Amino acid sequence: KYSAPEYHEKDLELVFSKSWQLVGHMSQLEKAGAFFTTEVANEPIIVTRDKDDVVRAFYNVCPHRATKLERTEKGNKKILQCGYHGWTFKLDGELNKAPNFRSEEDQACVKDACLRSIRMEIIEGLIFVNLDDDAKPLSESYGDFLRS
Repeated sequence: KYSAPEYHEKDLELVFSKSWQLVGHMSQLEKAGAFFTTEVANEPIIVTRDKDDVVRAFYNVCPHRATKLERTEKGNKKILQCGYHGWTFKLDGELNKAPNFRSEEDQACVKDACLRSIRMEIIEGLIFVNLDDDAKPLSESYGDFLRS
C-alpha cells in the first residue's frame, strides 16, 4: 500500500520538496566553471562554481521557455547555453545573451531574466539544497545531527 504512486507523489510534495536534501560534495566542483546536475523531488537542479569560486544552486531550466538548460551530468563551462533559442547564462545565474532579442522592447522583456536560485548550504564539504524558499536553515533543521 505504501508503495502506491499516490504516496510517492505526496512524499515528493510534502517531504522531499520541503526538506534539506544532500545533492553532492565540494570535490565535484574543484575548479571554477565546474558544474553538476541532479534532481530533487522531480525538479532538475544545477550546482555551479563560478569564476569567483562562489558555489550556487539553480533550477536547471531556462526562464524563457522552461527548457532543460544543461543536459550533461557534470562538466566545466564558462557559459551555460539553452538549446531551444540559444540564450546563455553566466555561472552566477545572470543572463549573458538572448539572441534575436535585440529591439528596445525585447531588451526590456529579458533584462531581468536569470536562472532561478535554490537555497543551498555547504557543511563539511557536503552540498545540501532545499526547494522551499521559506525553510529553516539547515543548522536549525538538523542541528543535533550536525553537532555530533
